[in-house]
Amino acid sequence: MKLALAQLIAVLASIGLGEAGQRTADLAYNEAGIIALLLGTILMMAAFAREVFEVLREKSLI
Repeated sequence: MKLALAQLIAVLASIGLGEAGQRTADLAYNEAGIIALLLGTILMMAAFAREVFEVLREKSLI
């Protein structure tokens, strides 16, 4: 649950920073938005790997 919440916050931050960068034409906001989006992607991959690990662990116990 904590991982999903962190992912949601990162994606929302990337959207907000991207929109702020578009409005002000400031490159720093756009770069921060891209970094936040990459962080969200990394968190999504970590959540997926965790779910796969849990499924494999459950199947090995049967």
